[in-house]
Amino acid sequence: MDAARGILMLLGIVIHASDIYMVKIWRVHDSSPSIAFDYLGSGIHSFRMEAFFLIAGFFAAMQADRSRPSNYLRHRLQQIVVPLLVTLCTLNALEYALVRPLQSGAASYEWIGHLWFLVDLLVLTLIFVPLLHKDSVFQRVAVNATKPIRTPTELVALLALMTAGVTMLQALSVRIAGLSLNVEILGLTSSGRLLTYAPFFAFGMVAQRTATLKKLFFSIHPALLIPGVGLHAWLAVNATESVSWTLLQISLTILTWFNVAAVIGLIMRCFKRPNASTAWLGNSAYPVYLSHHMFVVAAGSALLTSTLATPIKFLLVVGAAAAASVAFYDVCKRVAWLHPLFTGRPFPKTQPAVREVPETTATPLQRGFQDP
Repeated sequence: MDAARGILMLLGIVIHASDIYMVKIWRVHDSSPSIAFDYLGSGIHSFRMEAFFLIAGFFAAMQADRSRPSNYLRHRLQQIVVPLLVTLCTLNALEYALVRPLQSGAASYEWIGHLWFLVDLLVLTLIFVPLLHKDSVFQRVAVNATKPIRTPTELVALLALMTAGVTMLQALSVRIAGLSLNVEILGLTSSGRLLTYAPFFAFGMVAQRTATLKKLFFSIHPALLIPGVGLHAWLAVNATESVSWTLLQISLTILTWFNVAAVIGLIMRCFKRPNASTAWLGNSAYPVYLSHHMFVVAAGSALLTSTLATPIKFLLVVGAAAAASVAFYDVCKRVAWLHPLFTGRPFPKTQPAVREVPETTATPLQRGFQDP
């Protein structure tokens, strides 16, 4: 899961770099766009954020089960709110200064930017951690409801249809009652977006505590990613106003569940055991997430007037933003006052050196103190 979190975060650099060169206008828009980047971005969108929320639910359950809910929520608030506010006032402010001169040829700037993920994560945490604690009725009902399922395809299909039902409910509420379930909340999030990601977060919590569900869900064959991502990207790019919005969203939702299961399953096959690589991917994910957006915008803005071919500029933006984001993580890892601001965790304390006792003179008790 640490490896999945880190790899999905690095894909964020790719997807935001592709935004610059899409036909669809983004906040930084190159004058030589290509439809290929619309397909690339839509393909990654077909699983990335939903997988993030599923992993977030997985870790939320794991950490909440180790402490009292009140303690967990207090620490979680610190981990989310502090980096959110600090990044909003520093990195996002710098990004705005870069984007503002380009606004005539680009989409409008949203101050919250990519930090919307932390806002939604905070809301879903406050809702589901108390609601889905390990001894809750909802946890037991969810586990019992999935007991008859025997194959990975049955499980993912059930989850997809349940989530598609939420989309259908939104459509019916508008058609029958004229009431939209997609309501903006304080300009920070919306009920529609929360309803989109809530099933993934909730399932992540339930699956973390249920070995059978984990095994089934991540047993979807990774080869399904090829048709799943391809079809999702084609539908997202080529959908027209004549296509039913409800039917399109249901189709995309079903594909997304299969894509999420397949991509996390693929990463888990590649990283079967914790090692130095998985630790680095997990630890770097948060600082890279917070900083990469500004670096993508900076690199993309610097290359707007370049006459280089569009694919070359895209690769340069990806490389520069990745290098800068990893360097930012390395600085945060080493600087004590930056560490809690951009990782949400206290700076690790230095362990005192253990005085070596010569083997020939050491007593058994002294030798015991040297053991790890």
